[in-house]
This record gives sequence, C-alpha cells and structure tokens, in this order.
Amino acid sequence: MRTRLTAWSIAATAMFLIVFGVVTYALLLRVLQRRMDASLVETALSFEHALRVERATDTRPLEDIIAEETAELPFTDAPLIVFREKGEIVAAPKHSEIVQRLQQIASRGRGFVTLDPGTDDAMRVFTGPITVDGRMFLVVVARRLDDQTEFLEAIRAVLFIGIPIWIAIAGALGYWLVRKTLQPVLEMSEEAAAIGASDLTRRIPVRHAEDELGHLAVTFNALLERVRAVLVQQRRFMADASHELRTPLAIVRGEAEVALSKRERSAGELRESLEVIEQESRLLSSVIDDLFLLARADAGQAVLAPTTFYLDELITEVVRSQRTLAAKKSIGIASSLAPETTIHADERLVRRMLMNLIDNAVKYTPEGGRVEVALCPRDDAFVITIANSGPPIADDVRAHIFERFYRGNPSAGEGAGLGLPIAQSIAELHGGRIDVSNEDGNVFRVVLGSSS
Repeated sequence: MRTRLTAWSIAATAMFLIVFGVVTYALLLRVLQRRMDASLVETALSFEHALRVERATDTRPLEDIIAEETAELPFTDAPLIVFREKGEIVAAPKHSEIVQRLQQIASRGRGFVTLDPGTDDAMRVFTGPITVDGRMFLVVVARRLDDQTEFLEAIRAVLFIGIPIWIAIAGALGYWLVRKTLQPVLEMSEEAAAIGASDLTRRIPVRHAEDELGHLAVTFNALLERVRAVLVQQRRFMADASHELRTPLAIVRGEAEVALSKRERSAGELRESLEVIEQESRLLSSVIDDLFLLARADAGQAVLAPTTFYLDELITEVVRSQRTLAAKKSIGIASSLAPETTIHADERLVRRMLMNLIDNAVKYTPEGGRVEVALCPRDDAFVITIANSGPPIADDVRAHIFERFYRGNPSAGEGAGLGLPIAQSIAELHGGRIDVSNEDGNVFRVVLGSSS
C-alpha cells in the first residue's frame, strides 16, 4: 500500500509540475511576443511622428526627409524600410542583407510575421501604413529575437532540469509521509492480529482519539468489546443450556435404568416411571422449542404469520387461563382493557408473550397478592401493562431479567429462565419493546404497534 500511495503521489506531482511548466512557458512566450509586437508598433509610430515634425519645418522633398530619418535611426538590431504603396523602396538601411526578404513580406500585406523561427537568425517583422503630408507609405520594422530566444532557452533548461529534481524530492518526501502516516495502521494491524478468541480483553492503544486513526482505534475497541460480550453471553448460554438439558436427561435416563434394572416390576411402578419420563420429556421439548425460537430470532429468521385480531379478547383468554394457577396462591387477577382494539400481528406469538409475562407476574407475587392487567391505545400503538404487588425487583436483578437462563429468585418455582427473554424477543419481532419499573410493586409495560 505504501508503494501504491507513493507512486500515486509521484504521478500526481509529476503531472502537476509538467502541466505547470508547459502552461508557464506558453504564457511567458505569449507575453514576450506581445511585448515585442508592441515595441515594433511603437517604433513605427515614433518614426511616423518624427517625419511629421520634420516635415513641418523642412521644405525638401518628402522622400529625402524619409531617407534621412531612416539613416539616423539608432536601432541597429531593428532595420526599418519604407515603401510606396506600389512596393517601391523609398528608404532602407545600408548594407542590410534582408531588404529583399522584407520587401517580399511587405508585398504580402499588413501585420506581424516571424522570419526563420527557431533559428539563430529569427526575426519578428511588423508591416503597417503611415501617413505623412497626406501621402501613405508602408513601413516595415524588424527586430532580431536573439535575446528572447536565449531567455526562453534558459527557461526551458530550468524546467527540464528542475522538474525531474522536484519530482524526485516530492517522491522521497511522499514516501516518508506515507510511511509515517501508515505506521500507526501497521501497528494497529499487528495488535489486532495478536488478539485471539481466548484473550479478548486486549485492546488497541489509542494515541490521538481526536484524529481519524484514533477514531478507528476507538471504534475497533468498541467492536472488540461487543464481540467479547457476545462470546461471554454465548458461552454462558451454552453452559446454561447444557445444564438445563442435562438435568431432565439425567432423570429420564435414571428412570429408564431403574425400570430396566429389574426383570419384573409392577404395572404401577412402570407407570410411575413412564409418567416421570413423559413429564421430563415435555420439559425438554419446551426448552428446546424456546431455544429454537430465540436462535431464529437472533439470526433474523423468525417467520411471522400476522393476522388481524382483537387484542383485548386475546388478553382476556390468557388472564382466564391463569386464574386457576393464581387461585392456588389466593392471588386476584384484574383486567382493565380498552374494548374492540384490533391489531395486526402474529396471534400465536403475542399469546405466548402475554402468557409468559402474566405467568411470571403470578409466580413472583406472594400469597394474597394482586395482579392487574391493563390495555390502552396510544397514538399508533397499544400499551399493555402487567403489574403485581410483589416485592420490588432489585436494580441489579432488573438489569439481567431479560437475559437467557437468568433467574433472580430460583426458589420461586420451576423454569429455565427463558420466559422473559422470549417475551422480549417476540415484542422486538413486532417492532415493540418491554420496559420494567418499580411502581408500588413491579410493572412490565409492553408497547406494540397497531400494525406490527
């Protein structure tokens, strides 16, 4: 990666310097040419002005005045030739070798021309009209480009030598910067590679939390913490699941071994063993179904079968089914339900959620206590409240009651500790939630959308 970034840096720098050099050279050439052209035009205008001034005080023929003024010009590198409109030479510098070529240029028309461009004899030529004493002449002004050519050659030499040097310097500097910038990434990679599943307590050191790499390290550490928490929960889940399955299996195996240990057993003894086996098998089947439901919910593969039904009628049925269990502990169950509340949800799963919550409320309510179930609509949702008069749930217990296989009070009765986690998963599958609070007892509040 360092090599690629350095190569891209060198390529970008080289492209920029080359484009900058070409553009700079072109602009410089254009500026010099404009200055040269302006100088030639200025020479022609100055010559015209000198003729007019001289003509105002001199009565000699105009051609003699032009010849004299041409001979007196101080520009040795800028020959000036004057032609009549028909192309006849009026005045030209002595011993000039380019008069004939300039005469040919004058015959072509007015404007600027460069003679022998790119050579040591290159010249810039301007042809334009001048008017003196009402007569029109063509003046041709030429100037050698030696100085301009030497200056441009020096600029080209600087560019051809300087650009490669700057590219080399930029490449070395870019490699150093890339290496220095990626060094923390390499160190983070090595630290991450050294972290194994057995040592998820290690973290990547964060040097500067305010920059991008620091933010990446913080995010990666947070990810490691979540992975660690998931693995811890998974290991505990597997241990608890093994424990919950081991006990019924041990009982079933023990009863089967006892039943088979004697060749002859009475029908009553065999029936008693089979009843125990059947009861434990039901418990095993229930735990396995619960685990399967939770596993599918975790994987996002739970399949809902939503229908439209009356939620108040479903709650009434669940409350009625729990009255027998509540009566054994002299617990009263009261309900306050908004009538004709229809909801679009999976009726079977919602029934199971309510059954788990109300059964949990009855189980943890002391004898002679009371359980109250309420249903009321709120905006586009329904709120189901299940409150009991039992002792308030401790804060450290309330923080874990929705964890799988967690039982805050194991002596309260049988159960694998999956009822509340399943209820929470069912609520979440329907886009809802379950909250717990202590308000004159314990209150479980379920929020479900009207179209879950």
